[in-house]
Order: sequence, then structure tokens, then C-alpha cells
Amino acid sequence: MVKKAITIMIVLCMIFTFSACSSEEDKEEILITSQNSPDGNYSVYLYQVGSPQWSFGSVGAKLILKNSNDKVVDEKEFSLANDGAGVYEGNLKSITWLENEVKILIDADEAPEEYYILNYSE
Repeated sequence: MVKKAITIMIVLCMIFTFSACSSEEDKEEILITSQNSPDGNYSVYLYQVGSPQWSFGSVGAKLILKNSNDKVVDEKEFSLANDGAGVYEGNLKSITWLENEVKILIDADEAPEEYYILNYSE
């Protein structure tokens, strides 16, 4: 009985260690969608970063604001509680282009809507 318990503990530790270690492949960025500002001077990009954690876990996401020269002006990384699914275009609910910033509304399957602000200052 003790041997069985030790074996189970070892297997669980191995699973936890394997899942906690992330390789570069796990952090691959996949472009989901993008949108240009009305004046064409900026673009917002929504990326999925890596794969969902576990069967019903969250997934990494990133918003990037670039200028017309394709230079990154601002970015935000966050976790998206999408019930084990990847990031999809429908998670991006709205983009509001303001004078000094862009306000992005993100909606996830298991979390309330959340606004992210990216600033134009370069």
C-alpha cells in the first residue's frame, strides 16, 4: 500500500513538473485579429500566447499597438479565462480610438468583460 502511494506521488510530481516547465514552443504567438485606427496611423493586434493551460484553464493573450511604421508603441500581456479554449476573434468586443490612447474591450468565456488601455506615446 505504501509503495502504491509513493508511486502515485512520484507520478503526480512528474506531471506537475512537466506541466510547469514551458518550452519556447509553448509560448508561440498566434495572431488572432487586428484592426486599424480610423486615421490609419495605428493598428491593434490580438495574439494568443502559448496553449491553454489544462483542459479548462486559461490561455495567455497579448495586445500590441503599432504605429504606421510597424513599430511597437505599447503592449499588454494578460491571461484569458476561456474555458480551455484558445483566443478567438470574438474575444475582442470593441476598440475605441481616443486622442491619447486606445481602449480595448476583451470578453472571455469565464470572466467578466475587461478594458485594456494602450497609449500612443512613443
